[in-house]
Amino acid sequence: EDFFTSIDPEAMAAASIGQVYRVVLKDGTDAVVKIQRPGIEQTIRTDMSILRWLAGLAKGMAAKSGIDPLAITLQFERTILREVDYVVEAQQTDAFRQQHEGDPDIVVPHIHWETTSKRLMTMELIHGIKVSDVAQLKASGQDLPRIARVLVHTVLAQVLTLDRFHADPHPGNLLVQADGKLAMIDFGMAGGFDRTMRTALGALMKDIAERDAQRLCDHLLQYDFVDYDADLRGLRKSAQAMFRQVDSGAAMHEMMESFVAFVVEHKLSFPPDLFFLDKVFGTLDGAVRTLDPELSMQALSMDFMPKLEASMVK
Repeated sequence: EDFFTSIDPEAMAAASIGQVYRVVLKDGTDAVVKIQRPGIEQTIRTDMSILRWLAGLAKGMAAKSGIDPLAITLQFERTILREVDYVVEAQQTDAFRQQHEGDPDIVVPHIHWETTSKRLMTMELIHGIKVSDVAQLKASGQDLPRIARVLVHTVLAQVLTLDRFHADPHPGNLLVQADGKLAMIDFGMAGGFDRTMRTALGALMKDIAERDAQRLCDHLLQYDFVDYDADLRGLRKSAQAMFRQVDSGAAMHEMMESFVAFVVEHKLSFPPDLFFLDKVFGTLDGAVRTLDPELSMQALSMDFMPKLEASMVK
């Protein structure tokens, strides 16, 4: 009663960790509150302790593969425990809004800090149509191929040129506003690479786009992803096989799975956040196919290459 004039008794959205309700603030502003389910943090901590134990067992068996299951599990644990602290998510939301400040195509909600705490977060109410609701988007006169392009280019920019990327860009977290802007919400799960890693990933993406196996191997050496005593001949052959898969018209997430298999096979040293990209690109593949079946993530990614090259020069 001290902070809200009204709270809608029916949840407008629900997930495993919490639920979202529409509210009206004391000054008459429409907003939404996200509130955690009781006891969810302890449930997650118990689950993670079991996963850590299993990952410890798996680490010994996976020693020769170059993958550290325990490191990946710990990274996931850090990520999901950040999700149950809404202060962290609110800070992350502010950081994303600042990251995209001035972007004419992207909207990120404002946080109402006076009514935000660890278990409850209040934010700006964002109106829009889910990117998966194609019929309503068409009825409202939206340009679906443009939306697909904005979505893919934004996430690629987040991964390859900006500080952080949305690690869970499913349709419920992506809304198209009446003016055509894309609103991104729910930043509980996010990842990011430092400048050196972004530069390296950008270089590798360019090598893959141009099917240059030799330069790919050179960059893997240059950025310390592989030791100098590695089997470079085998590395080139695997890279060429990966290129053939790209040429076959594979979906972007299949390409990402192929790259992860390439990383595992040759024991390449990549940060754990790399493995979140499989989920990110899989979700984007589905969104693009829903918006316009004639478009592909690969084609939209290639359109992004000039922007990527320009950012690498800077």
